[in-house]
Amino acid sequence: LARAERLQDRFLLALACLANVNVCRLRGDWQAARAFSDRGLALDPRQNWILGLRAVLEYELGEFDHGEAYVERLLDVMRATTPGPVLEYISPAWVIPVLARITGNGDRLDVAEQAAQAVLLSPYFKPVLAHLRVGRALTSVLRNDLAAAERQYADLLQWRDEVATDPALATGEPSVHR
Repeated sequence: LARAERLQDRFLLALACLANVNVCRLRGDWQAARAFSDRGLALDPRQNWILGLRAVLEYELGEFDHGEAYVERLLDVMRATTPGPVLEYISPAWVIPVLARITGNGDRLDVAEQAAQAVLLSPYFKPVLAHLRVGRALTSVLRNDLAAAERQYADLLQWRDEVATDPALATGEPSVHR
């Protein structure tokens, strides 16, 4: 964060805030996680990783109404973006199933699946983006679709040693290893 502040680069500052949101969230420092989230979103209101993590944080804390506001912003960013292997589609693909798991409400699982498909069907899809399959796997579990869950699990297994875990810690995305 200090280096990004010295450079005064808004993009790097937003990414530094994102990393701090996740670290604070994982440590249980909700106030600091919210503060870093607010700071990052002030720098870049469309930063979908921060929007997604903030939604997850609010839902984890039982603040569903607050979380819903961040989900709506996340989906607005996705809808305003051309479909493809971009973060604007990757984030909803894993955030929505996580929130469905927390609430038991799968109303938006189709949206998550469509976002995942937009990424996976792109000719520019890269193995590094395999972590979004975690959202698809969780969707299969939530729908009690054993065959789809088995397919997703098999797909995840092939990437478990290929996808770095360090970015997952920084961005809060699901770990392929788990």
